[in-house]
Amino acid sequence: MESTSDEVKEVYVQFGLAYCYSEVLHRRLCNLYALSMIPGRGGMTRPRMEEHFAKAYGSTFGRIVQLVQPVLPEQLWPRVATATDLRNYLANRFWFERVHLTTTSQGAGELCVDLTGLTETLQVLNREVESLVEPYRIRLGFTGEVFREAAEKNLLSVKLG
Repeated sequence: MESTSDEVKEVYVQFGLAYCYSEVLHRRLCNLYALSMIPGRGGMTRPRMEEHFAKAYGSTFGRIVQLVQPVLPEQLWPRVATATDLRNYLANRFWFERVHLTTTSQGAGELCVDLTGLTETLQVLNREVESLVEPYRIRLGFTGEVFREAAEKNLLSVKLG
């Protein structure tokens, strides 16, 4: 049976969600790397901190995974390496290899199931990496309350600006 436009739209929605979580993971890995470079004692100058963040945010997914490897628990490393492959697959090969499946309801459904699975895998990994970032944030005084206050100020400036 031929796919409907709603089924095809759902494939694009699921793809966007999976890719979004891969980008969130990239940012979390960047944060983990940059924050892990800040010493617990003795502090660091602002320009040096900015340099670490610039290096992290300027890195590709694959490069940041290499940079952050020393900070990752050994059991997490293979899953982060797999996430790199998943992200590259989504970015570079997914549509080329599988777009033909969107022409049938069954194919579109299969794509949605596969993409949902990728999203769930990335969500779990995101939570695990975030749990590694959190102690660095707390050590530096960036608590949840500090982030909420910053977000509120930012929202207010957007509303008023």
